[in-house]
Amino acid sequence: MINQFIKKKYPSLPARNYYWVRSSSFANVNAIDIYFNDAPEEFYNELKKELERKFEYGSYHYGSRQGGEELKSKTDEGKRIDYGTKYLHVNNRKPYDSDAPSVDWESVLSQKSAPSAPARTSPSGQRPSYPVGEVLKDCAGWTIYKKTLPDGRIVYNAKIKPDTPKNKGDWNEIKGEIYVQTGFKWGRFVAFEKWGVIASEAAVVEILCQILGKYYQGGDAPASVPAETPAPTPATTGTKSKEDIAKAIKGLQYLADKGNEKAIKAIRGLQYLLNK
Repeated sequence: MINQFIKKKYPSLPARNYYWVRSSSFANVNAIDIYFNDAPEEFYNELKKELERKFEYGSYHYGSRQGGEELKSKTDEGKRIDYGTKYLHVNNRKPYDSDAPSVDWESVLSQKSAPSAPARTSPSGQRPSYPVGEVLKDCAGWTIYKKTLPDGRIVYNAKIKPDTPKNKGDWNEIKGEIYVQTGFKWGRFVAFEKWGVIASEAAVVEILCQILGKYYQGGDAPASVPAETPAPTPATTGTKSKEDIAKAIKGLQYLADKGNEKAIKAIRGLQYLLNK
């Protein structure tokens, strides 16, 4: 909601590299941290006051803002929502973990509308689509991509296919399990995404597919570990194939370390092939 508020108030202001909105919760308390990339002082001070007034409430103000303005609102479908946070921190600096470059505030704030760009929509028409890149895997009605951006950064994302049936579980539970197990977060481009190089890429993709396979059906069969390993043949014992086998073992090791019996059995079979 804060992102939407800033975008509506300053439509020419790009979200990436200009500002960040992060939420956290602890001991039944929630907090939001907002960071601006060294914004002009006047702009920062004005927006800081407005954000605090609109979105922050103290422990004695639950249900209403300072001045008596109601925090509760409604969606387009009429569903009542209660928004606000106990602690809201607005900082005029980048997050410590960000390596974003300096940005041109004067240029974007002088524009009356957002910079023109070709419109992109997702297959469902709900939100802009993300530049996907190389396909790593299809599983459970989802496609997992890897893309290297022009500035060298790497982003992975998993997008659901348009004809994939509805999930079989609680959406928050699905998002939470995927985030805890793989680090992929549900993003604003209607996809799970993870930034940066993944050290055990094959293993993480396998885990992501296994989780999706618990809740979705469609597309290719959900990722699974082979129950049996085929007998070795001349074609599978060549140098290149042995390299592939070693990679497969490395990818399955994460699951085996978690106690996955299928992964343990598959590794044993692959090690047999590798030692032939």
